[in-house]
Parts: sequence; structure tokens; C-alpha cells
Amino acid sequence: MNFLAHLYLSGDQPAMRVGGFVADFVKGSILNTLPHKVQQGVRLHRQIDSFTDLHPNVQQTVILLKPSLGRYAGVAADILFDHFLAKNFQYYTTYSLPEFVTETHLQLTDYLAYFPPRAQVVWSYCTSQNWLLNYAHWIGIERSFHGMTKRTGQTKFIESLAFIPSLLPEIQHNFEAFWPGLVAFSEHSCAKLLSSDA
Repeated sequence: MNFLAHLYLSGDQPAMRVGGFVADFVKGSILNTLPHKVQQGVRLHRQIDSFTDLHPNVQQTVILLKPSLGRYAGVAADILFDHFLAKNFQYYTTYSLPEFVTETHLQLTDYLAYFPPRAQVVWSYCTSQNWLLNYAHWIGIERSFHGMTKRTGQTKFIESLAFIPSLLPEIQHNFEAFWPGLVAFSEHSCAKLLSSDA
């Protein structure tokens, strides 16, 4: 899953959301330098990634995208799943997307001192360019794919924009079949992590 999903699935505690955002930038012993609740958010993020990678609907989506995107098909699937979450956020959550984004921006800003340097750079782009809100619109996905082209040097992301629209109904079906199980898994995993602190 991508940024929006991880932030939502991390629960209501700000420190857990911080861990959900920075997890991909936390390597090795850096984890042990973070506040405990942020560490738990990182662990939850990694459990969510493991569940996601093995899920049949996710694997089907990766297969759909692989002919054009090769080894980046999983990255594209994550971005597209965030698109469907953002587009229909009010149906999946108790928040509107703008409310959730505003709250999350305020919460995470208080924890910037704990962001690894690369996470700070990405967070600055995320907020200044309104990534989380823009995921709801196709133009936001186009911008995200252009950004991935700059970061990876791979033109596959831009080239894939020509054919992905024809795959969106099937990808949306896969997302809708996958999301409820992911929410249940995340809630269970989050509760288990928090209970271990008691």
C-alpha cells in the first residue's frame, strides 16, 4: 500500500501514523532510536506490506501491470490502490478525505524531528503538493507516475499511462475485494501491538 492507506491503517494515534509514514525510510538500527509508539507504527506498516504482497487480488493487479511496468508493477499497484481509496474515502472511513488529510498533516508535523532525512524531504513534497488529496484525481496519479519516472529514471511509468485507464475497472474490483480484509488485518495487528505495551 502507499502513503494514504498506511496513514489511515495506522489508527488514530499520531505516533503510530508517523511510523506508518516513515517505515520505508527506516533501515537497520535507526528503528531503535525512534520513540516506542513510532517503532510500533513501523512494525505495523511492515506487517501490512507482508499481508498485501501475498494477497491474491494484489497479485492479480501486479500481473495486469507487469507487461508494461516490469518490476515496478507492485509500486504502481500501490499508487493505484491509494487512488481508489482516496476517490471513495468517505465510503470506507468515518472521515472525509480533506478532514483526514488536515488532521494528519497537523499530527505528523509535530514529529518531524523523528523523520529520517529522506522522509523529511518526501513529507515536504507530500504536504506542499497535496499528494494525499490529489490521489483522488487521475491527474494526481499522472503526477505521481511522472515523479516516479524522475526518481527511478524509468520511462515505464509515463508510458504505462496510455494503457492503465483500460485496466482501471479490473484494478478497482481487486481493490474493493482486498480492502475489507486489509482493514480487519490492520485493526487486529494494531490492537495486538498496542496490547503488548500494556
